[in-house]
Amino acid sequence: MDLSFEVEVDNGIKFLNWRLPGWPALVDLDTLDLAVVDRCMLAQVDQSTFGQAIRRLVGLASKSPEARAWAINHGFILAIDQLYDLAAMSSAYEALTETWRRKIGELTG
Repeated sequence: MDLSFEVEVDNGIKFLNWRLPGWPALVDLDTLDLAVVDRCMLAQVDQSTFGQAIRRLVGLASKSPEARAWAINHGFILAIDQLYDLAAMSSAYEALTETWRRKIGELTG
């Protein structure tokens, strides 16, 4: 599995810059965890949960195929082939979270 999420996270940053100017100030990098629905990027910037945030910010039902595809393309969730490979999922979510932390650090200096 490719653990590079640069393009996807850049897409997410572009969306957040457009939809929520100043969003980096809403993110707590210490608690950021893309694998946890109330500590992921969308939940933190919307001060809610992933499902509520995707409905409010994007206008999609959180469990819909369209929302899943959009969230994957914007670096908010993973496209995992081995859903029951917990080690692979854990490693991938750690890499995705670290990519967001690094990119936010670059934005905030």
